[in-house]
Amino acid sequence: MQGLSVSLRTPSRLAPHQLRPLTLEINQTEALPSDVTKLNLVVSTSVGDVALALPLAHYRSRRSATVRFVFRDRDGTAAYAEAHPPTNSDGPQDAVVLALHGAGVETDSAFWTDAVAPRPRSWILFPTGRTAWGYDWHAASTENVWAARRELSRLLVSLGKEPLSDRNIVIGHSNGGQGATHVFLHHPDEFHAALSAAAYIKIQAYVPYTQWTSAHHVDPALLGLLMTGLAGNDEDVLAPNGFGLGRALVHGREDDNVSPGRKAIRTPSSDLDTASSSRSQSGTVAR
Repeated sequence: MQGLSVSLRTPSRLAPHQLRPLTLEINQTEALPSDVTKLNLVVSTSVGDVALALPLAHYRSRRSATVRFVFRDRDGTAAYAEAHPPTNSDGPQDAVVLALHGAGVETDSAFWTDAVAPRPRSWILFPTGRTAWGYDWHAASTENVWAARRELSRLLVSLGKEPLSDRNIVIGHSNGGQGATHVFLHHPDEFHAALSAAAYIKIQAYVPYTQWTSAHHVDPALLGLLMTGLAGNDEDVLAPNGFGLGRALVHGREDDNVSPGRKAIRTPSSDLDTASSSRSQSGTVAR
């Protein structure tokens, strides 16, 4: 097909009954006709050919400056991300804004991307976290954030542009706000600030471990050992990692889904009963 070439990124060996993702590298050099809706491929193997039909979706950006790119995630699978460039390209760049979507939200959803206003001197990066649910932005999702950031910086350099700033700010809404807290507290040396909107501080506040069936069938001593193994996901335990860094927690006063309270924030020197601010930062309670 004119303007399009496909190749297998690396040779792969498969044993009988083995499953493995195959990474195909697709290079596009010109626009494809709008009536092209699938890509027919033939993958040759030592035991025969395999025919594949890949659907093609023609993407029209809502913003003229939107950048959508595909990259190889840490495990070799294909992933994509969206990015909005600074509105002012003159002068040095400010920190990169890493924006984490909420549960069940696609990263390119207008509901999410249009809610984050463009910045004069900052790139805004919208990673997927690998799925619309983002694995709660833990583990593989966190690695996806960093992989997307590295790829965007590499693309800019390949185009003769300035690489991304080495400074970062992470923001998130709902479960993405929980993810912003998780990433921020696990990598405090990588961030200058974090903002969580309408979010609980940790995943246990959304679905408590006490609801697990296994919690009803173990003695307290064993349960304590098991919970110790999960302490790395307890942002209350890791909260001191954010000491001295900028942190904002924002909640709507009338939010009946993720309501403000002790599940949303941990503040050692605050009075939840008397605080009335709708925005909190650096230890001030959000109500």
